[in-house]
Amino acid sequence: MKSVFSSLLTTISPQDILKESKITEKWVTREITNFDYLMMLNTIAGRTYNDLNQYPIFPWVLKDYTSQVLDINNQEVFRDFSRPIGIQNPKHIDEVKLK
Repeated sequence: MKSVFSSLLTTISPQDILKESKITEKWVTREITNFDYLMMLNTIAGRTYNDLNQYPIFPWVLKDYTSQVLDINNQEVFRDFSRPIGIQNPKHIDEVKLK
């Protein structure tokens, strides 16, 4: 016998689950943490710690891993989102172009 939850998952799209859950609004109004928001997004997408092929994804945001104190108002602390993760370091651009 199917549970009510499992039958809901098969009839409602991930987009609809996200919309109905209102987790984005809760995140924007700081009712939930960044970690909780990302975990909920991963869960809706079907990602889980129980399957290494579908392990949760967390974005790579920072590029400063050496400072003792992180100044989040300094844009140099964050990676350049206009570039893919493979070419954050300019010396890798030519390597990627060759492949």
